[in-house]
Amino acid sequence: MKKSLLALAVLGAFAGAASAQSSVTLYGTLDVGLSRQTGVKWTAFGVDGASFHTPSRFGLKGSEDLGGGNRAIFDLQTSGFGMGDGKQKGGTFAFGREAYVGLANAALGTVKAGLDASVATQAFAGINLNDISSSDAMDGVGIEPVTWYGSSRRKGFVSYTTNNIAGFDAQVGYTLKQTAELLGDTKASTQVRANYGIGGLSVAFAAETAHTAANRTAYALGAKYDTPMFTVNGGIDRSESEAKGKGFFVGGMAKFGAAAVGTQIASNRGDASKAKAYELFANYALSKRSKLYADFVTKKVDATGTTSKKLGLGIVHSF
Repeated sequence: MKKSLLALAVLGAFAGAASAQSSVTLYGTLDVGLSRQTGVKWTAFGVDGASFHTPSRFGLKGSEDLGGGNRAIFDLQTSGFGMGDGKQKGGTFAFGREAYVGLANAALGTVKAGLDASVATQAFAGINLNDISSSDAMDGVGIEPVTWYGSSRRKGFVSYTTNNIAGFDAQVGYTLKQTAELLGDTKASTQVRANYGIGGLSVAFAAETAHTAANRTAYALGAKYDTPMFTVNGGIDRSESEAKGKGFFVGGMAKFGAAAVGTQIASNRGDASKAKAYELFANYALSKRSKLYADFVTKKVDATGTTSKKLGLGIVHSF
């Protein structure tokens, strides 16, 4: 009897060790609500991949312990889908946001290959005070680093990221010329970023070389300072083309327990439109994973004298 119990204990220990060596996690974010904008009456967003505050999606990510401080990692994340009909844009299903495999070393950093978030996204997503919603003032005037080249993702992408050392980490990414041509570009592209955080201060820099002869090197520098009562941010951006221009952004957010209200202002003075945008937002955390939100943005184009407005009300749940 004692031998049987001992054998079961040993088997249990081995099973626990084996399960600890690898893991797979299901995760996601769901956004649903109502929106209204200039020229369009109230509509329920969430149809054909539409969202307002953040794309609805889910994914699978995991890692395997290879020993010696090494891990194999992967991430598969769907493209944004609509909560109104459960479909992705165009009615298709694919892992359109993340689809990579990588190797991570405890001392040397991480190498990844596949479809991944752009280096600018990884640098600046945390600088924005209100995520990258449809009311994003910077994106509205064309100076949001996260949406350089019209997307926060890069296909056929290989990157290396350092480990975080005393608050600093850096990343370099590359798309081969042949891969670029398959994607409709004409040049190989190099991306770099550096992030530093200490206390409540976060600083980000990112740059991306031209994808085509008509483009130019894009770069951005930004910072955010966070306290329990308020958060402020600011930065500059030169986008990937003359048409999108360059400009600056600045913002502030006040916190009241589970609630937060804030504003972000963006100005693009580097193109013919001379556009400005003013974003107002309010969030209320129902829990660590769920929040209510109200987002509003107004955009004025000096070149044409036109003004447009957009409002979104909804709930976001993450798991």
